[in-house]
Amino acid sequence: MANARARHPASFCDTARPNNDHPRLRPLGRFCFNEHTVDLGIGQSDAAATLKGISVSAAASEEPEFILYDSPEKSVARITLNRPKTANAQSVQFLYELNDAFDRAAHDDDIKVIILAANGKHFSSGHDLREADPDVQIKNFDTVGTICGFGCAGAEAQMSREEEQYLGFSERWRNIPKPTIAVV
Repeated sequence: MANARARHPASFCDTARPNNDHPRLRPLGRFCFNEHTVDLGIGQSDAAATLKGISVSAAASEEPEFILYDSPEKSVARITLNRPKTANAQSVQFLYELNDAFDRAAHDDDIKVIILAANGKHFSSGHDLREADPDVQIKNFDTVGTICGFGCAGAEAQMSREEEQYLGFSERWRNIPKPTIAVV
């Protein structure tokens, strides 16, 4: 599945990721640039985004490394945590791959139920405390929410990352309008 990804100059402190193949469901994007905020409306075209100084390019579909997605039965999506060597510890990459899988299931009108499962002895050991500098790792991914400050110094960058990954993802996943079953 091709992903349109918003790319931005280093001076932007946030980016909204356009939604996969569903322009009407794009989140409202807020960009901070030199203390000015530029709002991108829901469903705004990539051309309009480019005119506002944000180059948008379609990235090649990448196969997730830590998350498996399949449909074992009609109308059922199964998302499987697949990092058993670390007891499915949640790294930055892991969380963004999991979010992409939830987005895929949520936006597929044929999917009625989502199953969250895990490979290995443990469902999940929690956040990956051995990950090297997660504040730097997050720069490899397009943010999902409208939080700014990832490039700031000190606690502001850490707070922005934690708000995106811990609070933001949890609220997004909780609010998916489809029954979600965790196989623990």
